[in-house]
Amino acid sequence: MINTFRKRDLESAKEIIKTVHLVTNIPNLPTRQHPHPQLRGAIAIALRRYFDTVTIAKALGRDRSTIQYYIKNHDANLNHWENYDELYKVALKQTEFTVNCTQSQDTIDTIDRQIKALTKEREMLSEVVDKLSKSPC
Repeated sequence: MINTFRKRDLESAKEIIKTVHLVTNIPNLPTRQHPHPQLRGAIAIALRRYFDTVTIAKALGRDRSTIQYYIKNHDANLNHWENYDELYKVALKQTEFTVNCTQSQDTIDTIDRQIKALTKEREMLSEVVDKLSKSPC
């Protein structure tokens, strides 16, 4: 059974992949024909900053060893593979944007839970104070 944290990571990674394909206007096809492997490699490296190799592999529908291959060849691809650097920049910006939005929403959710808990505690304390103020001292 996949844990909730990993499941959420996988969903986030898939959403980033979908968005990068939309932004670059390159369909997400499981082909080796140019530029598809180039974009997959760029996306994998952009995701690597925030997700583990297993999550990236599952999101891209590839094996973990393929992700390791992308990591190993990233610098060479930046220098020698035409347009790879541009695709990488798009993938990186989209990844950072999505992760930052997700983290911000997580922070808001945490604050909302804290507010709810503190409000409940305040109500309980108010009841205690009311009871004590009504009892003779």
